[in-house]
Amino acid sequence: MKLSELTTGLVGVFTSQHMSEKTLHKYQLQWNHLEAFLTDAYGDDNFDYERGMAYFQKKFGLLPNAVLGELAPGQQRVLRVINTLEEFQLTGGVANMHYSRKTPPVLTRKFAAFLTEYETEYLREALSKSRNQFLRRICQNLLLHLQQIGVEDLSAVNMPALESFMKTWASYSARTVNNNLGALRHLLRYMHSRKIIDTDLSEKLHARKLFQDSSIPSGWTDQEIQILLDSIDRNNPMGKRDYAMILLACVLGIRAGDIAGLKFSNLDLRSKRISLIQHKTQRPLDLPIPKEVGWPLIDYIKNGRPEFVKSDFVFVRHTAPFTPFSRGNALSAMLDNRCRKAGIKKSNMHRGFHSLRHAAANGYLEMETPLPVITEILGHANMRTTSIYLKRDLKKLAECVLNPEEPTDGKA
Repeated sequence: MKLSELTTGLVGVFTSQHMSEKTLHKYQLQWNHLEAFLTDAYGDDNFDYERGMAYFQKKFGLLPNAVLGELAPGQQRVLRVINTLEEFQLTGGVANMHYSRKTPPVLTRKFAAFLTEYETEYLREALSKSRNQFLRRICQNLLLHLQQIGVEDLSAVNMPALESFMKTWASYSARTVNNNLGALRHLLRYMHSRKIIDTDLSEKLHARKLFQDSSIPSGWTDQEIQILLDSIDRNNPMGKRDYAMILLACVLGIRAGDIAGLKFSNLDLRSKRISLIQHKTQRPLDLPIPKEVGWPLIDYIKNGRPEFVKSDFVFVRHTAPFTPFSRGNALSAMLDNRCRKAGIKKSNMHRGFHSLRHAAANGYLEMETPLPVITEILGHANMRTTSIYLKRDLKKLAECVLNPEEPTDGKA
C-alpha cells in the first residue's frame, strides 16, 4: 500500500480524535523522511513493515531488537511511527495507546452513551477497581476501533470487525491476549444479553489456554539487588524515595500499586507495622516493618519528602505539581531508570517493578519460610498462587527430581 494513502487515512483518524497540531506535525515530518527513503531505496513509496525496519536500520544503524527495547527517545518516536503505519494498514484503525494522555480519544455520542451504560452495569458486579478499569479500557478501545473502520452502530458488530480489532494486539504476549479476550467476551455477552447483537459472539473467540503455573517466574539474584540498592544516591531526596519503595517491594513483597497508593494512615511506625487493603485483591494486609525497611522509610519521610506537600500519600513526585503516583506503572519506569544507571540488564526476564516481588518470595524460600507464611506475607488469596514461586527455588527443585533408576513406590 502506498505511504501517501496510509498517511492520508491516518491524518483523518488523528484529526477526528483531536490530535494536537504539534503532534500531527511531528508525524508528518517523520512520514516525509520515510517517503524520501522509500523513493531513494526502492523507487516508489509503497510501505510495508519490512521496509519500515529497513528505514529504521538505515537511520540508526541497528534494529530495535538489537538493543532489547532500550531505545533512545528519538528511536522510540521513529519506531512508533512505523508501528502506527503498520497497524493502520493491517486493521484500518489505530489503538488507543498511540494517543496523548492530554488529548484522549473522543467517542461519538451513541458510543459514549453505551460505554457509560456498560460501565454502570458491570460496576454492579462488585469487581475490583482495577478489573473495572480494565473492562472499561477494552470496551473503549473496541468502540474507538469501530469508529475508525466505519462501524457506526453496535448492531453491525460481526466477526470481521472483531478480528480487525484483535489484530491490534499482534505484538502482545499470549497472556495479555488471553486477558484481553476475557474482557472482550464479557463485553460481547453483555451486548447479547441486551439484544444489541443477535448472536453471542463471545463463544466464537478462542485462544490458546495458558496454565497459571506453566512458566518459571523471572527473578533477581541477591547480587543484583545489592548492586541496584548500592547505586542509589541516598543523599538525594529522590534517591531516598526510590530506595524506600524498592525495599518495600523486594523485602516485604508489596505490590507496586499498593506502594504507589500507600498513605500515612497505613503506617504505624511506633508499632513498626504496615496495614492496608490491597488494591488488586481487596484483601487486608498487615505486616511488621523490619528495621532494614523502617529506617530508610523514616529517612525519606523526614529528610526527603517535600515538606510543603500536604497529602496523605507517602510517596509523591518530586517535580511540580508534586502529586502522588497515579498507578504502579510509574514505579516500573523508575526501576528501569535505576537499572540502567546501575548497569543491570534484565533482558531475559520481566523488568517491571513486579519482578522485585518475586525477589522477596525467593528470599523467603531461601530462609525456608513455610508456604502458608509466605502466602500471608505476599497477600495471596490462596497457596496455589504462592506455589508458583517455589519454582524459583532451584535447590528444592533438584531435591524433588527422581532418579529414573530407582523405584518410586517400592516396586520394580
